[in-house]
Amino acid sequence: MWQEAKANDRKIKEVMADHKKRAERRRAYYNSKIGDPRQLLRIIGSTVKLYPNGEQYYFHENTNNLMPWQGDTTVRIDRFDGRSLLDVIPQSSFGNHGTLDDEDFDDREELNFERYRDLVEADRLHLTEKQRLESVENEWVKLLDRHKALMEMINPQKKKSNAIGYDYGTNNASNDGQTEESDILNDILFNLDCLTLRTLSPLYP
Repeated sequence: MWQEAKANDRKIKEVMADHKKRAERRRAYYNSKIGDPRQLLRIIGSTVKLYPNGEQYYFHENTNNLMPWQGDTTVRIDRFDGRSLLDVIPQSSFGNHGTLDDEDFDDREELNFERYRDLVEADRLHLTEKQRLESVENEWVKLLDRHKALMEMINPQKKKSNAIGYDYGTNNASNDGQTEESDILNDILFNLDCLTLRTLSPLYP
């Protein structure tokens, strides 16, 4: 009787631990979906030093080294010019392109505001270029660390052990890693099936 009660208690603890792990993986999966993937986009630039080549400069500036364009032989272009792939360049009219309706004008104003907002904010706080770049770098590192932690919670790596997969005549080799990965995928698919419209609304605003 005591052994049976102990076995039942062990099973209950295993079930509770399994539910806890599933809840953690589910929470990490939802948090990873709530984050905007565009926040992982990073645009950087670096300064380069130019080395002028006088020989190449005078070669390209010499009109005798240009070729006539087949669309208009009076126009001479470089052999690397993209117009060499065109037979005719259509004449564009700028009559109607200068006017914008109210919606396009508002969009352009909003784009201009977003384009220079960081620079205006840095100027308001009296931040130097170096300080602003350091703050952007810190924000980027924190975002990457958070994303990495969430991915590790979704796909926890199996601890290394000295166990060696061996077949004792049962044709069942050690495949703990594959079993754990399949369990995680099954949990994610099960959780997705259980989602309702109410739970999906915060994931896709």
